[in-house]
Amino acid sequence: METKFVLDIHRNGQFVDELATMTANNNGEVFKLTLNDVVGYIRGRKALRAEIFKDESVSFDESNVNTVLVGDKGGVYLTLTEIELYFLEKGEFAEND
Repeated sequence: METKFVLDIHRNGQFVDELATMTANNNGEVFKLTLNDVVGYIRGRKALRAEIFKDESVSFDESNVNTVLVGDKGGVYLTLTEIELYFLEKGEFAEND
């Protein structure tokens, strides 16, 4: 099993470039992250530069705990969803439930 991120950019925002790089590094197995790491990163940046990032928000999606919503006063501009990929060994078959 591998954990990957799916990044959906709805419009430009403060953290788009950084989260795109973090997603690429996670999915490319350069450095493994969790959604909690991403939330902590944004909250930390807000704490360090409160005036610059005062309108930024980050939260887990109430309807899907595997998704983080990143937004500003204009609404959500980015969603990051964690998915799990399962690989079969040669000769194994997957069954549909």
